[in-house]
Order: sequence, then structure tokens, then C-alpha cells
Amino acid sequence: MSIEHYQQQLLECVGAVDITIQSVATAAHAYTEILKAGEISKPEYQELMLDIQRKANIDSSITDLATKEKLNVAINGLISIIGMV
Repeated sequence: MSIEHYQQQLLECVGAVDITIQSVATAAHAYTEILKAGEISKPEYQELMLDIQRKANIDSSITDLATKEKLNVAINGLISIIGMV
């Protein structure tokens, strides 16, 4: 999978009904763009992504489990890809 593939999944999550999912997906997409622009390092990116993923996993109010899973897959994929680059 590619960064673009996972970013597309994030953009699909931005349209979710759940506000937490929207917030996390928006932040993850923004951090990815900042990384691509060279404004943050790979380790900084990975830590930011892990932080927002923890936020989503801790928030027990998320009821849309399918979208939450899509969000987690996208974030994990991006972290993995960046770790390999």
C-alpha cells in the first residue's frame, strides 16, 4: 500500500458522523502533509500519529466501529510506511 492509499482512507473518515473520528482523521491527514513537506521528522510524525491513534482508541464514545477500524488501519499503515522509508 502507498501513502496516498492510506491518505484516501483518512479522507473517507473525515466525512464520518462521529466527531472524534473526524477530528483524528483530519489531524492524521494534516500531519502526513506536514511530513511530506519536510516540516517534521519521521520520528516526530510517528509519535504524533501514535498519540492521535491513542486518543481515538481511548474515546469510548466512538460507536462507528467500522469507520474506527478503517481509521486505525490507515494510521498504522502510514506509520509502517514512514518507518520503512
